[in-house]
Amino acid sequence: SVSARGGSWINEDIADAVFATVRYPGEILVHLHASWLNPRKVRDVTIVGDKKMLTFDDISLTEPLRIYDKQVSDERSDPHIIDSFSSFRMSVREGDIHIPKVVMSEPLKNECEHFLDCITDGTEPLSGPREGLGVVRTLEAIGRSRSQQGREVEVGRA
Repeated sequence: SVSARGGSWINEDIADAVFATVRYPGEILVHLHASWLNPRKVRDVTIVGDKKMLTFDDISLTEPLRIYDKQVSDERSDPHIIDSFSSFRMSVREGDIHIPKVVMSEPLKNECEHFLDCITDGTEPLSGPREGLGVVRTLEAIGRSRSQQGREVEVGRA
């Protein structure tokens, strides 16, 4: 399901900024912010896991990927109560940050080359019609939610 809010300040029917939350099974949440008006171009992803965390910054040419050895542990004085900053700090374990070398290239060029390779080799693409349909249905659900002032709406099955 999705819920989304946004604003149309320049053209009434075109969203200039959208804030959306997508809910997946297994209590997985994704928060999206998209704005073509934003003066600071941002294309980043943060993934928070139970053992590690990852950030990917598509704008960074030198360090686009960072893996954080950071997790919440049960090493608290009382696991049911976090009543002070020190008690909270005891529950978060922070380790090293690993910055692997990533060779950056032009995404649209890679996509086109992959498409041509699939045609030439007769192989299935990494993202095919099913994934494309899922993206379209999610975007449609975001639009429906936005038009209903952020009400949570279901995404159709791909």
